[in-house]
Amino acid sequence: GYSSEEGFLCSFSKKELEAIKVTKVETKGNVLSGTDMVVTEDKVFLLSLKELDWFSEANVSMLCVPTEEAVEKNQTFWYRDYCLDYGVENMMWWLREPASDSSSECYLVGNGYKEDNIYTWETGVESFGIRPAMTIDLTKAEIKVH
Repeated sequence: GYSSEEGFLCSFSKKELEAIKVTKVETKGNVLSGTDMVVTEDKVFLLSLKELDWFSEANVSMLCVPTEEAVEKNQTFWYRDYCLDYGVENMMWWLREPASDSSSECYLVGNGYKEDNIYTWETGVESFGIRPAMTIDLTKAEIKVH
């Protein structure tokens, strides 16, 4: 589906695409899935709660500011109302993990306004960000140090 959509995988060079590995992604099931675990194979995926540990292991903040393009294309007021109006530039972003007791909520990382920074929210809500993840074959990748 998305391999030819502007801004997604088509923005990568052929060499970069070859370095993106297909990853076995295990996601906890929700109350409607009928299973404890859903397994897919994906090149791009969202993180789970457990995978958030990667941020602390790498000494990387979970907080993030949306790109200029994301702010410009946003047709809702969530970023302004729930972030900027509180003096916070960070944006909330989705995880792939569903809330265990809900058929329509997933976890998301907050904007840092409150101490507890992991929430559940209805998945139909627009305007929260995503931070896509992928596994890279480092033998095929060219790494630039800035």
